[in-house]
Amino acid sequence: MNHQTTPLMGDHTVYSASMRVDILPLFDRPYARVLDIGCSTGNTGVMLKEHGLCQWVSGVELFEQTASIARTRLDEVMVGPVQEVLGHIADQSFDCILCLDVLEHLADPWRVLQQLSQKLKPQGVIITSIPNIRHVSILVKLFLLGRWTYTDSGILDRTHLRFFTKQSVLALLDLPQLRLEKVSSLVSRRLRWIHWLSAGILDGFLTSQYLTRSRKLP
Repeated sequence: MNHQTTPLMGDHTVYSASMRVDILPLFDRPYARVLDIGCSTGNTGVMLKEHGLCQWVSGVELFEQTASIARTRLDEVMVGPVQEVLGHIADQSFDCILCLDVLEHLADPWRVLQQLSQKLKPQGVIITSIPNIRHVSILVKLFLLGRWTYTDSGILDRTHLRFFTKQSVLALLDLPQLRLEKVSSLVSRRLRWIHWLSAGILDGFLTSQYLTRSRKLP
């Protein structure tokens, strides 16, 4: 199995925006029914439909005010913690599940991934984005300045409960019912020159987020 990381260059704001254009390369084909965990206002689901990558999108959103906007854009929106909402979703009912900047907010992302895999049809995919705590911006402040300062967004978002490196991302996704197919890394434009000069050797420190695609086994 090839876990080679493919660098995706772009500004930090690309993946922090509610429309996740950075996941488009992970769609190898259209998927009829998509479940977007943490759908926010529904922009990503709308984008997938506009690109012909899905027909029907259901969203899960924690906040009612945000969900009310998503309902005007998606086919269905469920409100509440993902752990509770999953109990109301039938097994093998989705072709694609999105977990974009979600798993690091959960106390037990391992269990949630296991539950999500049950909601997938055979050959369906789970697409994730997970921030990299090994990023140079975090390490410089920690080792040189002794600072571990939580922020309102980003890698040290104050609502993050779990932190991951590439190796722990791979371990998280190592489930018997899933086959990890693709791992890509987001590298900001301002760090691109280091990526090229190091021939990718330093990408573990340059990657702000890992994007993955895992497929459910038949």
